[in-house]
Amino acid sequence: MISVTRLVRLGVRLATWATPHVKEWHRQRHFNATEGRRHLESHHWADAEKHIKLALAERRRAIPERIELLLSLQKAQRHQHKLAEAEKTVQQAIALAGKVWERSWRALTKEALVDLQLDQGKYSEAEQTINDIQKLEAGQSAPGRARLARCSLKLAKALLSTGRREEAVEACRRAVELSEQAFGPEHLETANALSELGALHHEHGNHAEAQRCVRRALEIHRSELGADSLQATQDLHRLADLLEESGDHTGAMAEYERVLAMN
Repeated sequence: MISVTRLVRLGVRLATWATPHVKEWHRQRHFNATEGRRHLESHHWADAEKHIKLALAERRRAIPERIELLLSLQKAQRHQHKLAEAEKTVQQAIALAGKVWERSWRALTKEALVDLQLDQGKYSEAEQTINDIQKLEAGQSAPGRARLARCSLKLAKALLSTGRREEAVEACRRAVELSEQAFGPEHLETANALSELGALHHEHGNHAEAQRCVRRALEIHRSELGADSLQATQDLHRLADLLEESGDHTGAMAEYERVLAMN
């Protein structure tokens, strides 16, 4: 009969032998998925597409993992302007999301479809897809305000592209409100939404509101990214233009000098 002490020693030896083999097995099994994500983050779209396709062709994966891989694949394809292929990929993801109980997966895949439809210039279809997402989120016990904020910005783009400027401004204003609720009033996402709203007010000739939005965006970008960041510099330049157009030449000159001082 083997003693307990010997069993423990055998267990330790087995674990010592097995650990590197298990790690190597795990690395090989997840190699393509990991490489695909790495290349995606580095914007190496062709390499990302290659590895993600290989990952999808490997042994059976859980539906959520396949959805994530498909969404990564369509992103790589979109950035290579392979829009027809990206559309097929998104539809595969949407079909899989329909098999999952959680509605968030359906909203996530629909959001990817919106990005594709905007790239394709299908603005009416994008608007309808956004309406679908809003209905899905409304049915959640805790609606995803971050997703709704992003979708409101995308809706503004679709509305602006079809000449519905006033509706675009309202959608952008809604994006700011949702960003404040989801991220906070001093978050970068809120600043980005404010920049977009400021640009729309500028196009409408509403200089007072445009200045208010751009100033808020500027404060946040300075605080979060630094006064010499690209975003803060762009805000300063836009604010200077707004001041000049509204007749405040002294204020415009002061802002232009601040822009020049950063270069």
